[in-house]
Amino acid sequence: MDLDEMNTIMSGLDFSVLDTVVGHQLLPADEMLISRFENAIGFSLPIAYRNFLKLYGGTLLYGVVLRPTLLIPELDDDDDVFSISLFFGFFSDSTDSTEGAGCAYDMFYNAIRFKTTLPEGAVPIAESGENLFYLMCDPKNHDSVSICLPPEFDGDDPKGTHYLLAHSFAEFLHSLRKREE
Repeated sequence: MDLDEMNTIMSGLDFSVLDTVVGHQLLPADEMLISRFENAIGFSLPIAYRNFLKLYGGTLLYGVVLRPTLLIPELDDDDDVFSISLFFGFFSDSTDSTEGAGCAYDMFYNAIRFKTTLPEGAVPIAESGENLFYLMCDPKNHDSVSICLPPEFDGDDPKGTHYLLAHSFAEFLHSLRKREE
């Protein structure tokens, strides 16, 4: 996915890039910061997502839903539209930084916070309420995007219920839509 295509998708949505969150300053996602993050998680991020972070990391979305291209048999047709409200960004520059530490929108913080909830190689990228969207960065599932629904959804798994939403980050972005009134 090239930058023009990414910009075209995002221009059709209502969003704003955050500057600060509760006193935490959004840091520009440059190559050095992204590489530092990859070293911390032990995996490389897909190129499309790296480019997205540089332009849209730390973005609030307004009235945006995701209609997955993959069917989720366990859900009714009306249920397989997920609201999405925020893409995480960099509000700190390392896992041990006190600046931005604890910021719920920070990539480093969420990589640690959800490490035991998500599969090995998963990176939390976005949220909406209790729903967590994550990108797989391991070699086997590299670039696929899934959702983790909270345990209350079906009650069986304390780590939540996971569904594959897209085979790539580009496919995931193409699934974003304005909520129909």
